[in-house]
Amino acid sequence: LAAPAWQVTVRKNNLMLGVICLGQCWPASEALYFLWGRRNGYKLYSANVKGVRHRWLQHPETGKIEDPTMPQLNLLEDKPYPYHLGKPYRNHPTTPSKRAAELMRRVKAVR
Repeated sequence: LAAPAWQVTVRKNNLMLGVICLGQCWPASEALYFLWGRRNGYKLYSANVKGVRHRWLQHPETGKIEDPTMPQLNLLEDKPYPYHLGKPYRNHPTTPSKRAAELMRRVKAVR
């Protein structure tokens, strides 16, 4: 996915760590929300930990978490991510962003 200019450093870290999901939590979570989460009662959540914002899906009633970019968290920390610090988005998007729409197109193409 085309990344904003500030993600040049993120791309270098992706190559060093051997993962492709660093810096992609927003489009990945948003795509999962539109493809599956919304109709199953999930909401978009985010938290700012150590100055880094992370996003995922969480069911407000059950607390179940679906995080499509979880592998990045396991590489960056030796302890579980503090999802309990997360807050639901107040205004959920009604249409996917460009990056999420492109990811959704790619996912649908391989189905």
